[in-house]
Amino acid sequence: MQRGHHRAHVPDGGAPAQRERDHRAERDRHRHRGRLGQDLRGQIVRFDPRSPIAEAYRSVRTALHLGTAGKSRTILLASPAEGDGKSTTASNLAIAFAQAGERTLVIDCDLREPVQHLIFERDGAIGLSNVIAGQAKLKDAIAPTTVANLYLLPCGPVPVNPSELLTSKRFSQLLAALADTFDRIVIDSAPLTVFSDAQILASSADATLLVLRMNQSSRDLGAAAMERLVRANANVAGAVANDAAAGKPYRKYGGAWQYALPANRYLPPAEGAVDRQPAFATARLGKAEGLTIAEPQWSSAAGE
Repeated sequence: MQRGHHRAHVPDGGAPAQRERDHRAERDRHRHRGRLGQDLRGQIVRFDPRSPIAEAYRSVRTALHLGTAGKSRTILLASPAEGDGKSTTASNLAIAFAQAGERTLVIDCDLREPVQHLIFERDGAIGLSNVIAGQAKLKDAIAPTTVANLYLLPCGPVPVNPSELLTSKRFSQLLAALADTFDRIVIDSAPLTVFSDAQILASSADATLLVLRMNQSSRDLGAAAMERLVRANANVAGAVANDAAAGKPYRKYGGAWQYALPANRYLPPAEGAVDRQPAFATARLGKAEGLTIAEPQWSSAAGE
């Protein structure tokens, strides 16, 4: 039986409530459809939680919990090139952590082409670059998302010196301050083989996940990306094989994705068609209350 056509029996009296939940979920999905194109890939764990794709993202979360990166607070998402699905993987993994009850922050450290503020539909005018430059307080730059336990520190204005910003003492001090507030910090980054930014971030992140697009990332490009991570002394926790071909584990449920488990730690969320099961709407949150964010303790050489 295909998962997309399965309907559980609902006792009398429960059907109207179920229909209303389904209606709200569908309305919520269509209201947010647009900026990122079809299927809301950036928040599929939220909008289609029962889809095979969402389950694959949760499997990445589980693999991190059970592996050597289980206690890693800062997790970097890196990829060889643009279009590998790195930013989509970062946002969905962060949602999965937040839904598991962990206070989670997404930092958009792709200081070349930032997209996380678009994924979470936030203004993004004030962000990381403003805080590092001393133009804004950290507490004013971090925004709550519509997912409980999930917050966003957008890029802010794109800086003229991204690499210098990421190697500055201010950035290290900022990460130290955030580690006192959040259980998980998921970091998006620029492509590895194009810019040095991701290498800089990998050298200080607790764990790094390498995102590869199966029909786009060549073997040579993937090897070059891995070599750069090794040179940065990165703690590579595993890889995410994105856009993998369908296989038997999901075909019987009507899905389009499969697990891949080399070394028992590589799991592939991927982009594609949304499962036809209705999503459950997530309640919108107002301004964050009760979240105490410690400002960085800038050293005397903080401007470096």
